[in-house]
Amino acid sequence: MNSLNSNRWISIVGYISSVLTIIQSIISMALIYHNQQQADGIYPFWQQMAAYIALILCVVTLCVLLFNSQLKNEKIGQEIKSYNEKEKTFDETLRGKDDIIVSLCLYNHNINHQNRQMLFELYNKLYEKTTKAEIEIIDNKFRGYLQNFTTNVKTAFDSFTMDKSCAVYITFLREENESILAQTGYRDPTSYTLRNNIDMQMPVYSAELFTPFKHLLDSRNNDSYFACDNCKEYPNFCDRNDDWNSYYNSCLTVPIRVRIDKTNNIHNCLGFLTVDNKYGNLNNKDAITLLCSYADTLYMNIAILMDLKNMSQKQK
Repeated sequence: MNSLNSNRWISIVGYISSVLTIIQSIISMALIYHNQQQADGIYPFWQQMAAYIALILCVVTLCVLLFNSQLKNEKIGQEIKSYNEKEKTFDETLRGKDDIIVSLCLYNHNINHQNRQMLFELYNKLYEKTTKAEIEIIDNKFRGYLQNFTTNVKTAFDSFTMDKSCAVYITFLREENESILAQTGYRDPTSYTLRNNIDMQMPVYSAELFTPFKHLLDSRNNDSYFACDNCKEYPNFCDRNDDWNSYYNSCLTVPIRVRIDKTNNIHNCLGFLTVDNKYGNLNNKDAITLLCSYADTLYMNIAILMDLKNMSQKQK
């Protein structure tokens, strides 16, 4: 940029010199024309006029060249400025991505650490006779595990989407009278205080009442997720809570399941893991993959706990 500024000053000086030269040439031509005298050793009038005209043409040519050079320098300067701005934006974006990666590494480690501890305790109980009191203790520990899990998933998606309004909840499914019912199993502590009233008003409801569940449970669909960044514009989007748009407008839901028949693509689905927020960035490959990985860590813990409860009831 310093060299461009130097060239600009050189151009200015060149313009001033050129203008002065042209003025001086015009004055000299006027004087010669006025005098129209020829003396010994002095060139004829027409030769002197031709010389001054040639000088003026040279100066004008120089001005044109300086002007073109200045235009090029200004264009280069604008390109450099644009490049610097893009580089700054890229650096800021890169730093933001680095921060997200660091955050996700931390939250993923927290989730996997708690998952390992919970799985270890549940697995050991499979080989022991468990009393009702012991099941209650395990159940309380499991709720603590889910609190840690949903908290870390929320903070991970807060960081990933750069939207602090993210809410995370786990929904369990059960069949009753040939219909599939849904029940919220756990919410992250932040959204729990805002949405607990919804669960209290309708604790158990038909899975058909929530568009993501209805879509994923439809046997005609082979989708492993439901994602929408603008649910308000999604055709016939519905929720058991009619005031759902006051809480979110973007939604991502994935099943908590395992495939039990690869040939016929049959899964055992225990429920769903859902994250929603106000401003989106959930309907993309990275967000979907991230939430699917979290749902996968849940399956075995939930399945083993359900088996323990069933075994305990049979022992009575």
